[in-house]
Amino acid sequence: MTHFYMYYGYARVSTTGHSLDIHHEHLKEYGCELIRSENKTGISTQGREALNILLEFIRDGDSLVVTGLDRLARSMYDLQTIVKTLRDHGANLVITE
Repeated sequence: MTHFYMYYGYARVSTTGHSLDIHHEHLKEYGCELIRSENKTGISTQGREALNILLEFIRDGDSLVVTGLDRLARSMYDLQTIVKTLRDHGANLVITE
């Protein structure tokens, strides 16, 4: 069975006053077939179900795409953990801005 590489977008805003629309538009323009998003503070990855689902699902050769590093992780520890998870799955991280 052939696996086609996928771009999975992840968008996050930390307050209810911010819109996800600009992030979704940018991720679609990049070629993301699936975009998961959430409105959560970014102190840690705990409780960020959309991100955790993507990290569990992503496969070898796929890419997790975010519009900015601050949309993904707010600490070096969380960033290292996310990158290790992606590497363990054979996936890539793309930061568009």
